[in-house]
Amino acid sequence: MRKLDLKIDVTAACRTEERIDCAVTVIAPEPAEIRSAPVVMFGWPGGGYNRSYFDLHVAGAEGYSQAEFHAGAGVIFVACDHVAVGDSTVPNAGLDHPDIARANRAVVAALVEELRNGALLEGLVAHLDRRNRWEMSVTDRHIYIAVGGDTVEGDITRHSVS
Repeated sequence: MRKLDLKIDVTAACRTEERIDCAVTVIAPEPAEIRSAPVVMFGWPGGGYNRSYFDLHVAGAEGYSQAEFHAGAGVIFVACDHVAVGDSTVPNAGLDHPDIARANRAVVAALVEELRNGALLEGLVAHLDRRNRWEMSVTDRHIYIAVGGDTVEGDITRHSVS
């Protein structure tokens, strides 16, 4: 299993002059363990929680990480911080719900493209089809998106977020 912390530039999606990055953690199985029809699951926690919500490590509770559970089943899991949450940029100007939605879509698009071209994790090329196969689930507290295809323009910049 591999983990990678990144910041994704979503400035264009937010339609602002100020640079805005969204922080994410990719938790992926080893390349040989990825499903033959790859699935990438993105999770944004609600209620003010940050992305570590999906990768909790509790003393005395083995196997508590939701992200590691999915990765153990061959799914690439991406735990995401919304703009202004966790390690993502807190912009000086206010953003509205459509800005946040566009930022989240830009995160998905950038990472899906990086997975397709093999630039995200060494040795990992997820052969995601280009059909519009997005599944979204919104609960009262969390947003999940599972992707089996689609892409829009996006820019990914690698930064340490520790």
